[in-house]
Amino acid sequence: MGFATTLLFADSTLVYSVLFSLTGISLKIGTLLFLPMVLVSLASGVASLRKDRLGGKLLVSGIVWSIVTAVILPVVAVLLIRAAGIAFPVSSTAGSDGSFAGLLPTALSEAASELLSGNIFYTIVRSTEFLLPVILFSWILGFALKPSADVIKPAYITMNSFSEVLFRIARTYTVFGYILVYCSSAFFFTQLYQEKTIFAAPRFLISYVAVCLVLTIVVLPLLFLVFTKFKRNPWQVLFRSITPSIAALTTGSYIFAAPMMEASARHSLGVQKRAAATAVPLFNVIARAGSAAIAAMSAICLTAAVTGSMPGAKEAVILALCCSLASFASSAAAGIEVVFIIAAAFSLTNINLYGAEMTLVGLLPLVTGLGCMLDIQVGMLGSLICGRSIETDIVPPYKDTL
Repeated sequence: MGFATTLLFADSTLVYSVLFSLTGISLKIGTLLFLPMVLVSLASGVASLRKDRLGGKLLVSGIVWSIVTAVILPVVAVLLIRAAGIAFPVSSTAGSDGSFAGLLPTALSEAASELLSGNIFYTIVRSTEFLLPVILFSWILGFALKPSADVIKPAYITMNSFSEVLFRIARTYTVFGYILVYCSSAFFFTQLYQEKTIFAAPRFLISYVAVCLVLTIVVLPLLFLVFTKFKRNPWQVLFRSITPSIAALTTGSYIFAAPMMEASARHSLGVQKRAAATAVPLFNVIARAGSAAIAAMSAICLTAAVTGSMPGAKEAVILALCCSLASFASSAAAGIEVVFIIAAAFSLTNINLYGAEMTLVGLLPLVTGLGCMLDIQVGMLGSLICGRSIETDIVPPYKDTL
């Protein structure tokens, strides 16, 4: 329906303005829900895991999954795109003034000021996109909320009850989320239609989509099978993760899709509430392998477009590993993680394109959407891995899935 809306009204400035406003409202609704889920459900989940001494297993499995995917996905992506020999096309923003160099210190400085503000209430109010301070606060609160004494048990029970309320809201948000996703998808396709670059360079779009399909259908399932010892079907998990994946693709926002992730992980994948509530915020910060893969692909394609030749295999792998490293800090630049990772990778490898990288801005909805979609898939698979690590996962009947 979003694509059909684009075909009908893509040249209308009024429709574009309406879709822009509706998409902005949709993103705010996602943030409005996920922030209290982090504050309440994460604290409740950590306390419950501590009660049963399962927190360490979940945390270790989540971190290992994040590191492995962050290394493998970008390397595979750059080798595939290098074999295709694709250079980044000239978009409407090519030749614009500016570069990505100033983004890195600005994003890190703003993140540090929020993290070290010294006022938790100010931090909560400011943390609409960079959620690490709230996650840390909730983690500490959950650590202290362990019901190890009678005086603590009422607080633990209350927090757990509020967590259940928020999960019910997240379930409703997921079931009726197609209304919000219609707005975001129509805006997404309209942006690509008005950009026109994908029509002038269809091979570029086909190559990017093909690499993402390989990562989704082949690479991630193989890694998942290894982690789960071939005891769960990864393709079934990915199919049941379509809801947050589409939401992420059309918005490029992890936070917008995160409540859908928690609800889908619980109801569609059979992950316990406490595991989903703990793993999803954790992966919001450290599991950005998808954004790293798209950033690595874009980085070597930009380099090929400027220099006229594709970097060698060794140079491509080094650039991919730099993107892997930068991805662990990319949550500081919510919504533009791919740009942040590219800027960091160019800084680490001393690559200077003298502003030519601005051509990426015209295709930002596409690259951020694809990167966020892969991030969500990594997070959904990782949530189930975390659930299996504490041996509490089940396989819900298909009729009960969201």
